[in-house]
Amino acid sequence: MTERIKALAERAVHESLFIRPAAFAANPAYASLPEALRIACTIRDCFRNYPIRKVPDGELLT
Repeated sequence: MTERIKALAERAVHESLFIRPAAFAANPAYASLPEALRIACTIRDCFRNYPIRKVPDGELLT
């Protein structure tokens, strides 16, 4: 599960879907957090204005 979340966060950052990678990397608030929390914050920030739907276990997000 952790790898799936990490992959989602990296995809959002690297593809610049909702935030700019340079701004993310330069933000000291993120840099001081443990990796797992940074990933969670990335996902939260990326999808803040989008409805969240429950994804059944085993379903891939595309």
